[in-house]
Amino acid sequence: MNEKIYGLIGLQYGFSKDKNHCVDLCRKFYALHDWKEDFRDGKDDPETLEEFNKHHKLRLLRYLLKNFDKVRDTYALEYGDVVIFDVLGDLHCGVFIGNGDIIAMEVPCGEGSRSAVYKYKFWKQAFLCAFRRRGVTND
Repeated sequence: MNEKIYGLIGLQYGFSKDKNHCVDLCRKFYALHDWKEDFRDGKDDPETLEEFNKHHKLRLLRYLLKNFDKVRDTYALEYGDVVIFDVLGDLHCGVFIGNGDIIAMEVPCGEGSRSAVYKYKFWKQAFLCAFRRRGVTND
């Protein structure tokens, strides 16, 4: 595992300034690598889970479709690809970090949840699609 990722493991879930949701985790991963994508669409970030579920999920998908290339095959994933998965009707995202692993917020998300690394066998059943930075080979 890339050493930059260790600081992203164990981040506390939430919507306040000292907590993180799945998009925050992706943002931090990309910032650590000095990649320009910031997952911001010009609107305010959600402040609650309800707000995230009501508006932000679709905003995230629109952002990804506009700025990234879609990847449909789990075996074609590359380091840094944003993975979208569905657990019991809840849309989540994480980042592919190689060897079949993703870093994502603990699912189901809730008070006390933290970010962690998940193995392929855990997330592959919930995989919907992934997104790769447009025109870039992630390495």
